[in-house]
Amino acid sequence: MSGKSHLDGLLSLLTDLERVTLPQDLRHSIKSLISSEVNRSSSTFEWPDRMDRNQAAIYLGTTRKTLEFWHSTGKQKIPCFKLGRKVVYSRADLDAWLEKKRVL
Repeated sequence: MSGKSHLDGLLSLLTDLERVTLPQDLRHSIKSLISSEVNRSSSTFEWPDRMDRNQAAIYLGTTRKTLEFWHSTGKQKIPCFKLGRKVVYSRADLDAWLEKKRVL
């Protein structure tokens, strides 16, 4: 399996995990395992220019729920596109937001 399809499969698993009812500790363990594999695989992965919320969360090292919270409360203002119910993030916007968070 190529690096890209492997990572796409992992990202798909994370999306599917949001739809399944599991005990919280099991859900957390599964997400941790998938995230660590994504981080390991991402060194050879070319991130897309546009990302859905799951992909953006992994790219930023946070969770989908955290991004949803930041978006709904305005606690963190990360630029995004709203396409109906779907939220899309630009990799350039995510990189710019990360740069603003840099502490020297």
